[in-house]
Amino acid sequence: MNLFVSILIVFIVITNLKCLTTYRRYELPTGVKNSKDYMNYAFDLTKTGSKVYCLWTGPLPVVGVTHPETFKQLIGQEHRKARGHNEPYTLIQEWIGEGLLVSGDRKWERSRKLLTPAFHFNILTGYIDVMNTVSDTFQKEHPLEVGQSDRKRRLDFLDILLTATDEHGRGLDREEIQSEVDTFTFEGHDTTGSALAWSIYALGQNPKIQAKVYEDVTAVLGDKNHVDATDLHDFKYLPKYIKEVMRYYSPVPLIARKSAKTLVIDGYEVPPGTRVDINIYATHHNPAIWDTPEMFDPERFDADNKDGNDVFGFIPFSAGNRNCIGQVFALNEIKICLAKFVKRDSLS
Repeated sequence: MNLFVSILIVFIVITNLKCLTTYRRYELPTGVKNSKDYMNYAFDLTKTGSKVYCLWTGPLPVVGVTHPETFKQLIGQEHRKARGHNEPYTLIQEWIGEGLLVSGDRKWERSRKLLTPAFHFNILTGYIDVMNTVSDTFQKEHPLEVGQSDRKRRLDFLDILLTATDEHGRGLDREEIQSEVDTFTFEGHDTTGSALAWSIYALGQNPKIQAKVYEDVTAVLGDKNHVDATDLHDFKYLPKYIKEVMRYYSPVPLIARKSAKTLVIDGYEVPPGTRVDINIYATHHNPAIWDTPEMFDPERFDADNKDGNDVFGFIPFSAGNRNCIGQVFALNEIKICLAKFVKRDSLS
């Protein structure tokens, strides 16, 4: 064994000695070989009332939070994504660049400030016609056609990227624009597509709920097929249904943070450099937060029958300052696609 390897082993042991002591009360899992085992382990601990868990990947610990209290404690101390050797955000950065999803510190703050106007209500309204057209195309009602006059009237996302400037008059350079385009291309189709797929699946699994979704859609749209901005606000049951899909299936099951400083979560000290997973799926199925969490029930989001969870108990788009900038855009898209789908088809 050469000197470098020996020094590395000693460094890892010393760095994580405190973490070994911190989590000595946890029964470390055995047989965690894949992501399914990992999620089952976290979920089983959550059902015992645990708000935080720890497991080990070789000599390195991975901590996870599964409760609004520990989630708030984490994001109150650290908002940077988990980046480093073999961390998920580092691996994905080779694909989508250093956009809003993976960037940190001042770079993220500057980009977020410049891009926020692109998701203003007035801007998002301009996409509703396009969402209708694309949804119709997906359901093969007519070919995709977006007229040039419509393009002229609407301020596009790319327009914001090209023209936005900070307080010093500096805009985004070509590499930053490329990274943000790649980021939103990925985030704009992958997670939304997953949410739509689960939404359609859940309709088939729950015929009575499907009937309620249909009743809500037809009550708002009547005989028309086009969904406009007013309709999006008039739907009553459909938004509750979508929320329950996002809770029950959690299209994004997990996100992660990593800090260069010691964190304190639920009374435990988490050493610097430890990855902390925000386990969205386990939080959404936490029996301490949700009544009958394994039951698919959109009524839990009714204003008169809402569970006693706070905003950090329902986090499909995360929460805090690093929440998803495009969540309203995504929800509009899901509402339009589902409304058109249930008017056209039924599942059994």
